[in-house]
Amino acid sequence: MPPFLPIGYPLFHFLGNIDWRIAKLVWVALSSILIILMVYLVSNQINELDVNFTRNHFGIILLLVFLFKGTFLALAAGQISVLVIFLLILFVHFQNRSEILAALLLALASLKPNLAVPFFLYLLVKQNYRLFFFSAAATFLLNLGLSFAYLGPAGHFHQLWESLQQFGSVSQNSYLLKAQSGRVDLAPFLAVFGIQGIAMHILRSFIFLAALIIVIAYRKRMGDRLLLINCIALFYTIFYYRDYDTLLLLLAALPLIWQYRHKYQWWHILLLFPAVLPIQRIYETGANVFPAGQIVLNLIGTSMIATVGAMAIFLNNFSRDGGAESASQ
Repeated sequence: MPPFLPIGYPLFHFLGNIDWRIAKLVWVALSSILIILMVYLVSNQINELDVNFTRNHFGIILLLVFLFKGTFLALAAGQISVLVIFLLILFVHFQNRSEILAALLLALASLKPNLAVPFFLYLLVKQNYRLFFFSAAATFLLNLGLSFAYLGPAGHFHQLWESLQQFGSVSQNSYLLKAQSGRVDLAPFLAVFGIQGIAMHILRSFIFLAALIIVIAYRKRMGDRLLLINCIALFYTIFYYRDYDTLLLLLAALPLIWQYRHKYQWWHILLLFPAVLPIQRIYETGANVFPAGQIVLNLIGTSMIATVGAMAIFLNNFSRDGGAESASQ
């Protein structure tokens, strides 16, 4: 069942054995509840930074999260990303409280590997090797055990090979996949300018390595949260991600967004506009109505990359101006 890892087999087995109409309603209800719980956990983290944070502020943040394009698309598509993001937000909450529980949560989040991988990089750059190896071991053992339990030896190796092929080809998916549930990364954006194939892979590899070197060089000046945001943004920029995956970046960044809210200027919203669903829909019909302006409309269709980049740049800049955040954040 690629590109999902065997850790998801029990969940898929359960949902596959109930009526699809009931399963759909259960999944939407569960996803909505998980989003509320995630906002609650993030609000508690905000409250640690700002004693003036109130229930009214919680309600405003909850409303904004539900209006966020990534949230809407995740619910509309019945995306399993919501469950995985919930596990990752729990990991952030427990990483300094219980290593065993945090490792188990990260292993469960490997259900969708592209969302979990930035957290492994975060642990390596942070030099928390103990939690990294606990998490890696838990991920390997749980997936291996469930794969053999559900598929048997022959089925296990066949599925492993098929999964590797799927993961190897994922970056070859349509560069021009945009619109309501388009790609977030640089690939569609670069394709607008005719950069594809080997040239695109070389450019993205160079950007990834250069950015990773910068993150490692400045890691001691970052608090834990800013380091995590940079690792997530780095992967979102280079590898295959969709609009609904940006919900993870938003939730991880919310405490810092709130902390630095007094530094925003009105024009900042112009760089964050791609998060608004109606503006993204311009691409769907605009290219046909105004063929001469197609390149501009294509840029609008791929502009979630602007949101990811702007969020990372703003928070790094604000953190630098305001002094390094504490490591406990």
